[in-house]
Amino acid sequence: MASKIQVPADFGRNHIGAPVHGNLVFKLKDGEEVRANSMILSLNSPVIDHLTTELNQQTLEAEDFRKDAVDSFIEASYTGELENINKANFRDVNKMSHVFDVSWLSERCAVYFEALIAELSEESEYEEILFVVEEARVVLKSLKQGAFLELVIEKMSPLTVQRNYFIKQYMVGFTEFSKDRLDVAIKTVQRDVFVLVEIVTEYLGANKQSIGGNTWHLIENIDLSLCENAVTDALFQVLDDIETVSKEDFKRSLNIFKQDLTKRSVATIIPNLFLSFEKYINMDSFEDVLNDMAVSEEVLNLYMLFDGLMTWLYQHCFLYLKVDNSLILEQIIKTKNDRNWGVMAYSYLDKISINSNTNTKLFVKMIKECNELVSPNSEGFAMFLSKKFSRDGFVDVLFSTRIRFNRTDEPATKCLQRGECGIILQTTSPVPPEKFSIQLNEDPSHYPPSLHFHKDQCNPANMHLALMEDGSIYPLTWFWKPLCNNEGGEWEWGFIRFHGGDRRKLITADSLLKWKISWHMDWSKLQLVLLTN
Repeated sequence: MASKIQVPADFGRNHIGAPVHGNLVFKLKDGEEVRANSMILSLNSPVIDHLTTELNQQTLEAEDFRKDAVDSFIEASYTGELENINKANFRDVNKMSHVFDVSWLSERCAVYFEALIAELSEESEYEEILFVVEEARVVLKSLKQGAFLELVIEKMSPLTVQRNYFIKQYMVGFTEFSKDRLDVAIKTVQRDVFVLVEIVTEYLGANKQSIGGNTWHLIENIDLSLCENAVTDALFQVLDDIETVSKEDFKRSLNIFKQDLTKRSVATIIPNLFLSFEKYINMDSFEDVLNDMAVSEEVLNLYMLFDGLMTWLYQHCFLYLKVDNSLILEQIIKTKNDRNWGVMAYSYLDKISINSNTNTKLFVKMIKECNELVSPNSEGFAMFLSKKFSRDGFVDVLFSTRIRFNRTDEPATKCLQRGECGIILQTTSPVPPEKFSIQLNEDPSHYPPSLHFHKDQCNPANMHLALMEDGSIYPLTWFWKPLCNNEGGEWEWGFIRFHGGDRRKLITADSLLKWKISWHMDWSKLQLVLLTN
């Protein structure tokens, strides 16, 4: 019967509430009743068709649903349109569409929900985000469907700061939550699990009597391998300070600690990304800087030597150099050969900032034209990171970021697997700056099937960092470590520049260097150069 008529269809809004048609009664709470036509509802719902046609039911228990949701459900069945839906009745209308298997209505509810998600932005209030998260949680729990939650997670993924701020509010009073709410929080933060770990750490620090069930649920279900060491160290410290520890709690803590040690053993710090220019800042001779860097144990490749010389030229932008270019070039080539370094990628030099400086222009031009130092076909190539530094003081751009650096047909890796080759980077906290570092995750189990890790070619010692801004590269090798100005949402990472004839001095954490300049990282990108030759 029902299969001969296609729904949704307009059976006439004027028939809603007609006494002569109302042979099916929805019984609501408090004894209230709503009548509808069993035929019209049966055409929309195979469940109601079965209950009325085969089981001869004339009443349906609907005490769990709001009256306005029942009215909206009936109206949609009569008119073929979902019009009277809002945040107040969405949950019940959506649930009724699934309970009574009205597929087209379920699809309309999904469209309404997707529209709410689309409206989320960095300006969204806590209550707006809370609504979609809670509705997604309820659907997952009651209907065993995770599509809504996946939509929320996808939408919130680029809104890192807003999402993490939401989670901090969402988790207030987490010890009294249901386990499914905790699981939703874990899924929502994605790889930024440090937010939840810090919440747990703060709670345990203030409540040292014992460890509750919800606290353990979070600790044991969070992937601590995604956290920086400073975050997990703080967690282990408060666990160690708990006053009442059962034998079971001790075993659980020990197991988590072992897992963390395993994680730390496969994350290798990329060495010498952040060197200090203090030694060279007052040198007045370009030749002296070159001779010293040429034999320095800190300088590991040609990029680092080039960056160091460029940094000196940047700071001496008003000094006219009277040097023999042929001797400089000869010394650099000799250093490269003596130390068995590879050539530089032409693309790196082609985008390097010359800062409107005659010295840097001449130097870069000289290096670019030397085939013994630079090759257009160099196997050294650049990987561009698409995310940015966040304003909350954490390095979102590099924290456990997956980087795909070439495809399967790229000769640099000669990889024949499906998918792409790449690496996963993770960082330590930028506060305090002296402990900041970038690490290469070398655990194959952390890599998805579509991302292939080639340990033989992805050597941490052969990685190089630079800043990309407005299409230009600014070398960072000798700029020491970045500082974060939380108040201004900026990162201080750079070198001496002149503004109106005045030097702008910013003091680094060690209070020794006074040659840093602010870079507005909001629009900047980092470039990591992988040297495979």
